[in-house]
Amino acid sequence: ARECFQLKEKDLVQLIDDAAVVTFDIFDTLLCRTVLRPTDVFRLMDEKTEDKAYLFSEERMRAEQELGIDNYNLDEIYYQIMENNDESEKEINRLKELEIETETRVLQKRKVMCNLLEYAHRQRKKVYLLSDMYIPGEIIKEILYKKGIEHYDGLYISADYRISKEEGLFEIVKKEKKIE
Repeated sequence: ARECFQLKEKDLVQLIDDAAVVTFDIFDTLLCRTVLRPTDVFRLMDEKTEDKAYLFSEERMRAEQELGIDNYNLDEIYYQIMENNDESEKEINRLKELEIETETRVLQKRKVMCNLLEYAHRQRKKVYLLSDMYIPGEIIKEILYKKGIEHYDGLYISADYRISKEEGLFEIVKKEKKIE
């Protein structure tokens, strides 16, 4: 994967031409945040959660750390926040929606990579999107749609499969789609 950073657009076009199946990562490939770090999304939420007795960004990061599991999902994170802070389910759902809205707002398409995705689609390649992400696939699908990314044949998110790309998410794609 790291060798891709050395490739130029024409090299990527050639790789797409030579392949029957193409995969793209979502975050930092097709979409990039306009903030420096992913956790900055939580800091942006601090100003909208000033009514809390706690600093939201700190509680959000604490919840992830306390889970102590890999490939956790958004519901588990927010359940942990609820447990830690005695929040109502209604309030937890509001905070979760606020995070999704904030995340969506700071995401922008990477033009070159999205053009390559469209190119692969026009070449009738099977295109799968993968991501190591705690946001579930159904929500990622909505975010992609809002950002104008629609031409792909499948979406594989680590939170849905409980396995990262490095641990075998690619193998799941290969097995499910019968790719050699």
